[in-house]
Formats: sequence, structure tokens, C-alpha cells
Amino acid sequence: MEDFAALDKGEQRSRILWELGVLLAPFEEIQAAATSPELSQYRKAIAKVQAGRDLFTTQRIEPFTTQGEISHESLRIQLVQLIYPNSSLRTIVQQVTTPTITPIDLHQLHTEFKATYQEIKWKIAAVITMVEVDWDSPIYAANTPFTVYNRVRDVIAGVKDRLEYHDRYLRDDFFYLYLRHVDSEVKIRLVTTEGRNTLRDAFGIKGIIHVSNLFRQEFSHYQLVEVTASDIHDRFLRVDDNIFNLGPGVTAAGKSPTIFANVNNSAQEHQILDDVISKAVATY
Repeated sequence: MEDFAALDKGEQRSRILWELGVLLAPFEEIQAAATSPELSQYRKAIAKVQAGRDLFTTQRIEPFTTQGEISHESLRIQLVQLIYPNSSLRTIVQQVTTPTITPIDLHQLHTEFKATYQEIKWKIAAVITMVEVDWDSPIYAANTPFTVYNRVRDVIAGVKDRLEYHDRYLRDDFFYLYLRHVDSEVKIRLVTTEGRNTLRDAFGIKGIIHVSNLFRQEFSHYQLVEVTASDIHDRFLRVDDNIFNLGPGVTAAGKSPTIFANVNNSAQEHQILDDVISKAVATY
């Protein structure tokens, strides 16, 4: 069995966010329902979340936090309160679980649940990301593409507001590998060159526009930015206020010795990336 406490902080956070999604899956089903769920469906969802809540908070939150940061007990309490019962979901839970002779408007209940639950999800993610991750910058050996892929995924998993990737040879597999689990409310910007789309090779705007157009239909805060080849060389990943350098890009990472490094995130370095974007030839 894997020792969760032995994982580094980035891997722990990625795992916690994934397991949180599993824990809240019953609520996700209620939120996504095309028709207003019956009270029995709410009760089942609440029971499932309650059953996994305490195990999740005690086995995952405590090893994730360390002394000198927000205490694990404080974080655990916040998570428990957000998930249930001392949260803005409390009124809805009481409506569903308390016997009453007054009929409940299921459509109104569903409307209130969807709005409240969306807010709760963001709050939970915000609480988890209160614990800072100190990203190391190792050089990964050749023939470790899966290791590097997982590391990049760990970084992206914690995004709260902004995700940006600069790559002159950007290919459509970036969408499948790294963006499919990102929340649609995150501001996503991909920066690349005109590229080409041939039988031998497809990259840049011409190579990814077909997937980009599909992606845009579900991600309203998404931008695809075209710059000239002279304005972009190294690959950079910007996640909120953290900037990472990924030498060979996500496609070739780990095939040969690869560095995936968190730079010092200074205002000057953010300005350098902003300057590249300001020179955009076109925005899609």
C-alpha cells in the first residue's frame, strides 16, 4: 500500500484534490441532473459524502500539513464544515433530511443546491491550496516521460485562477493530457506560433485549432494567442503566480534529461511573459 505521508507536498496535494472529487461525486451527480432530483436522491448523496468525509480529512489532511503552516486541525475543521454540516449547504440538508408536511419545491431546491454547491467547491479548493507547496527543481533522467508528466499534472492540479502555457511547437495532445481535468472557470491561455498542419507534423495554431475550437465551447475564459517564432523559444508554464520552465516542452519532456524548474516568480519575470503576449499577432 502506498505511504501517503512519504509523498512530496505537490504529489499529496494532487492526490487530495483527486480524492476530493471522488468524495463529492454524489453531489456532482445532483448538481448535473437534467431534471430536479427526488428527495431520496439527495438523502443518498448526503449519506455517501458523510460516510467518506471523516476518513478523508483524518488520513489525508493531517499528513498534508506541517508545523509552521496553518495547523492541520484548523484545516480539517474548515474542510469538515465546508463539506457538511456547518456550511451554506446546511439549510438545504435540513430541508431534505427533516420530515415535514409542507411540500418541497424540487425545482427551487435544485436551483439553490447548484448555486450553493458551486460556491462550496471553490471554497474547499481554496482551503486546500492555503498550504504552500515548495516546488523543487530536479533534473529528471532520460526515459522518465511518465514521471515528468505526473509532475506537471501535480502542478496544474492546484490551479485556482490562471493557467498559461507558452510553447512554439504546441500540439493538440496538451489538451488531452493536461487540460481535461481543469475547472472550466479557470482562465486558460495558450501561447504558440502559426505552426503548420501536414501529414508529417502538426503544431502551433494550424495544428491545434480544431481542438481549440471545441475546447472554447466549454471554457469561456480561454484564449489561444499567436506570436511570432522570434518572440518565443523556451517553454513556460504559469500557474497562478508561479512560473515554471520546461526545457523541451511537454511533448518531449523526460525522453532525454529534463529540467522542470520553478523560477523565482518575480514581477520582472511575469512582465517578460506579459510582454510576449502583448506582441500577439492574433488571438483566437
